[in-house]
Amino acid sequence: MPKQIIDAAGLFGTPASVQIEVYDEESPGALLATIPNVNIQQIAATDAYVCNLKTITPNIGLPEDGSATERRYMFVWKDNSLARIPSSYRASGLAADQDARRWRRETPIYPSTTVPSRGITQNVIDAGKPSYIKVETAPDLDFASAPDLWYEVFVYDVQGRVASRTPSLTPPSP
Repeated sequence: MPKQIIDAAGLFGTPASVQIEVYDEESPGALLATIPNVNIQQIAATDAYVCNLKTITPNIGLPEDGSATERRYMFVWKDNSLARIPSSYRASGLAADQDARRWRRETPIYPSTTVPSRGITQNVIDAGKPSYIKVETAPDLDFASAPDLWYEVFVYDVQGRVASRTPSLTPPSP
């Protein structure tokens, strides 16, 4: 299940006052929900906060796990010091569609045998092109303990160029 992590800094009010207004970017001005403070965690004793959208109380219509459907949100972080921190966010059901690239680790997997159905020929193998990429995401940067995992599967054309890159929740066989 992909995590949907958002964060903001610059909130100097009391930690218990932080909340987030959620707007649908495709319907400007349409308030979807207000995420209460109980769903927001302060990062140490700083002015920064984090929220996992998968664990929040109000339903904001996140795409289902495994779905490539995309929704765009505008979050407005607020506190009792009158700080207002807006941030745009793109969500999908695929783990790697999060905007935070620092939480992402990609490992190319190279083919050792031809796979004609995906255009992997001996020339593609000899050129050192990957069969697929294993993508791990870990918002806490702890890749050792069960990061979200998905695969980006390559199909090559007759010239050995990438014809498509398809996300998958399972690695290709072979």
